[in-house]
Amino acid sequence: MRKTLTAREHWDRAFDYYWKGDRKRAIKEARLAMKLNPNYVRPHWVIGQVYLSTEPVDREAALKEFRELVRKDPHWVEGHFCLAATLMKQGRKAEALASYREELRLNPKRRWAQLEVS
Repeated sequence: MRKTLTAREHWDRAFDYYWKGDRKRAIKEARLAMKLNPNYVRPHWVIGQVYLSTEPVDREAALKEFRELVRKDPHWVEGHFCLAATLMKQGRKAEALASYREELRLNPKRRWAQLEVS
């Protein structure tokens, strides 16, 4: 009998596929994880990373994922970092600085955010 996977197991697979370079399967597994648990935010991170690391780079799609991640879990520092870094690459400095500031508010010791804000 085939075992039904949990949201966490789909996320684990998505993460593994991402690091193995299988971007399509990473997105598929991440979406399955979110379907099972719509409040699970880590899949948004991996999907955003896929969009940023696959040619052609799709920063708008990555931003959509990172914004949703931050909306669902405003306390995850890495989400704010990913959102800010992607906004900065698009030249959207005011929005990026707001995200970097939120990152620093959550964790004042984040060196990269300190550099970007200064």
